[in-house]
Amino acid sequence: MSNLFIIGNGFDLAHGLPTSYEHFHQYLVNNYPESLEKEPSFNIEGITTPNGGIKFDDDELVAFIVEVISAAEEDGENWCDIERNLGLLDFSRYLSDMSYLYGHEQDDNAFSRSIHRYEDVSGNFHLAMLEVKSLFSRWVTSIDTSEVLDKISFHNLIHPEEDTFLTFNYTNVLEEVYGAIDVNHIHGSQREKIVIGHGETYRDSSEQYTGSEYSLMKLHDALRKNTEEIIEKENCFFSSLQNIDKIYSHGFSFSKVDLPYIKEICNRLDTRNIIWYLNDYDSKEKICNYINTIMDCGFQGRFSIFGLD
Repeated sequence: MSNLFIIGNGFDLAHGLPTSYEHFHQYLVNNYPESLEKEPSFNIEGITTPNGGIKFDDDELVAFIVEVISAAEEDGENWCDIERNLGLLDFSRYLSDMSYLYGHEQDDNAFSRSIHRYEDVSGNFHLAMLEVKSLFSRWVTSIDTSEVLDKISFHNLIHPEEDTFLTFNYTNVLEEVYGAIDVNHIHGSQREKIVIGHGETYRDSSEQYTGSEYSLMKLHDALRKNTEEIIEKENCFFSSLQNIDKIYSHGFSFSKVDLPYIKEICNRLDTRNIIWYLNDYDSKEKICNYINTIMDCGFQGRFSIFGLD
């Protein structure tokens, strides 16, 4: 019998790594300081490169992305849940500004021109916001893990050559620091293609701006995390989950967008005789919420608590 460890970002944070979404926010501000002087507006527009791509001014792009994401965050500029908020982006302020600018037009072709304008600017919103993936990947690659030290309590808990690790982190701390062998980076890892995205249903907040709907819906779909496709791609991993008698979740927040993976684990295993261990770092209230979430995913076993120094 072996153990399955489900590792989330709290694990990397506990090892002193700057891997929170707010760290990504600060990375953007620190690496593109002139973006702070830019005033984002509806007229963000890239130029066509010789190879047919679109290139935005870096500072204008970062200023636009930061403002749009911050507006979606519950705590404004303190970024806590980018993935969820990528599904809640609202461009109505920019569209409203453009509508006001051209609102004086009253001739017979005014409505037709407004449709084309909304199509153009929403198309630019789509292209600009897609760049968040590239920026996020650059940030992930920049995270230095060379000084990370192991935690003795975790080192003593695991069997690196026998246990299975499902990690939602992009760093290679498990392999490089703890010598773990069977590690699945379900969303990719540093210097490889990474996955980031939301799990929200589409909210059409632009119905009054005819012409913008297609590009904004296209953007919403492009920023969605396709968990079904990922699970299918990782079928070999999920099929290999056998003889598991203990599951440990460490630093994992059980966000809505990632619950399909937990459901898949519960579907693949006979969980009736499995013990799921939750980290005592979290509050009792949060642990209770996690337990209810795990049970809703189909887990039928028992729960316990583990602690780490």
